[in-house]
Amino acid sequence: MKVTLVDPKERLVQRLRLHQVATGQRVSEPAYRKLLGAKVAFVQDAAEMIDCERSRVELAGSHEPLPFDRLIYTVGSGVDLSTVPGASEHAHSVTDLAPARGLGDALRHLPDDALVAVVGGGMTGLEVASEIATTYPTRPVKLVTGGELGGWLSERGGECLREALA
Repeated sequence: MKVTLVDPKERLVQRLRLHQVATGQRVSEPAYRKLLGAKVAFVQDAAEMIDCERSRVELAGSHEPLPFDRLIYTVGSGVDLSTVPGASEHAHSVTDLAPARGLGDALRHLPDDALVAVVGGGMTGLEVASEIATTYPTRPVKLVTGGELGGWLSERGGECLREALA
């Protein structure tokens, strides 16, 4: 069986560590070529179209279309800053290294007592809010979420989360 990984970046970005990047911490960024070994081919490019009838992926760069027998499509998630008015001008995300570093730059240039609002009460929002509060202890952090904070957790887990954040 031949396996090929396609990614526009040459290095693995661990999204679960981007909250640390946003507060100035260095995280590992290993090169895919070192991680994958000899059994997995790496193509540095972006998928532009999946052609299921011809069983191939059209790539954005100069590479030939990539044939497949089985396709695993794992693009991850993103943030739409264009839907909410003002978000694209004033909000930051932690969806990749560059935006996380941009958030870090913005945080470093804020006054010590500036309020930071983190929108999203999922794991990423909790991690970002906690990391900012720990790194900048004089800076108030407000976590904004729809529904009950930690509502996806067990009853005890939700209680522990709310107690820890309080």
